Amino acid sequence: LDFAVLCQKRGKLKSVHHISTVAIGGNKRGILYEKDLSLGQKFNNTYEQTKFEAEKLVRRYRKKGLPVSIYRPAILTGDTDTGHTSNFRVFYQPLHLFFHELFREIPGDKNTRYSFCPVNSVADAIIRISLDKDNFNNQTYHITNPNQITFGKFLNFASKYFNFRKPRIVSSRTKGKEKMTPLQQELITPYLPYLKYKLCFDTFNADCILKQTDFQWPGIDEGFLFKLFEFCVRSGFIKKRKRK
Repeated sequence: LDFAVLCQKRGKLKSVHHISTVAIGGNKRGILYEKDLSLGQKFNNTYEQTKFEAEKLVRRYRKKGLPVSIYRPAILTGDTDTGHTSNFRVFYQPLHLFFHELFREIPGDKNTRYSFCPVNSVADAIIRISLDKDNFNNQTYHITNPNQITFGKFLNFASKYFNFRKPRIVSSRTKGKEKMTPLQQELITPYLPYLKYKLCFDTFNADCILKQTDFQWPGIDEGFLFKLFEFCVRSGFIKKRKRK
């Protein structure tokens, strides 16, 4: 950011583009607006908090006159065509736990909705917004797929593809954890906030630009998810269980 300020003083800068995440919303419920940042939210992990702190820093430079566009993607997934991903984080990690049938029950909400955003779609959206001729106004953009999927449906598709016995989703968090062993609790605890997620995202700024182009988000259906799952198998992250 300091380097960008020096470039700006020499007339060599158009704007700065900062990649953040919708996870800066932390444990907030309801709607996260693109203009929002400090809402008194608490954070589920250090990743969320560091991205929040980074945005605070970026906004301080905005106030000094540095033009910065901020992009907040939702849940990144593999490529729409190949399923390729450079890392197996976010939903891939609990999927690995479910595959090994370590849980008979998990606390959560089967109706929790997820915005899965293929990495190539996110890159495409960010490029289109960054190249927009009017994109020099310090805006924040939510890069989120409106075609969402519920936790329950995702688990159904995953168990069908990998042939594992899916855990039963119980609505009471306390009741579910009481039945777990200490090891099970240790494994699942980092993911519990996301199994009962209650936050949705305003996309007004992003839509204003993307709707002027031919950009389209993919549907999150069985075909798309199976591409992601197939890459998990090809890469050795998860071995597909043979049907009994």
